[in-house]
Amino acid sequence: MKETIKLAVVLSLYTVVACLALALVHGFTEPIIQKTKEENSKRALQSIFPEADSFESIVEKLDSVEGKIAIQAAHVAKKGSEIVGLTIQASGPTYSKATILMGITLEKKISGLKFLELLDTPSLGSKAADEPFIGQFTNKSIKDKFVAKEDVEAISGATITSSGVCAILKTAGTLIDKYMDEHLKSLESSDSKETIKEENAAGDADNSNDDAGNSVEGTDTGESFNCVELAETSNDNANDSDNTNQEEELN
Repeated sequence: MKETIKLAVVLSLYTVVACLALALVHGFTEPIIQKTKEENSKRALQSIFPEADSFESIVEKLDSVEGKIAIQAAHVAKKGSEIVGLTIQASGPTYSKATILMGITLEKKISGLKFLELLDTPSLGSKAADEPFIGQFTNKSIKDKFVAKEDVEAISGATITSSGVCAILKTAGTLIDKYMDEHLKSLESSDSKETIKEENAAGDADNSNDDAGNSVEGTDTGESFNCVELAETSNDNANDSDNTNQEEELN
């Protein structure tokens, strides 16, 4: 009996020590792992928008998604205070599973794709991350249908993978499209107002130049008329003087 109790105490002590050791290791490595994930994420985002110097998370502002496709992250890419585009990271079923990072321009077109994970069959479904399949999405509108064998050329022998990728991109694109309509309209309106102001200012400057030109031309024309009138008057006076002299000589 005593031996059994002793063995139980020893095993309990070993378990406590092991748990404490695991907790210490986890506490030590967790910040390093988290930092590595953040650095990898930033590198992936900058591969889509190299000109951006910051990425603001907007994933909590997106609508929820039903089904097997999951939205893992979404960002507004900025250069200083200027928005240069948006990114969204989504995962879902293909033949196996894929996680894709997609960049979208302010014109609602795909600027680029990056597969962060693709577990499909090598040399078949894995071709989704290679050219020419991945390249056909560049500059494609997020409003398109994204249907394999219709507006998307499917991978030969990997239709399921092609359809799965299309479903992920369509879901992600629809969410970004709605976000842009709801949150970036004010930005578009401001840009439009600034453009109109610049155009009006340029038009006013052109009109001022035209008015100044007309004034100069009017002055020059008036002076020309005055010169002509003076010349004609001088000629008339000269003729009158000649006639008078001739009359005096006759007399």
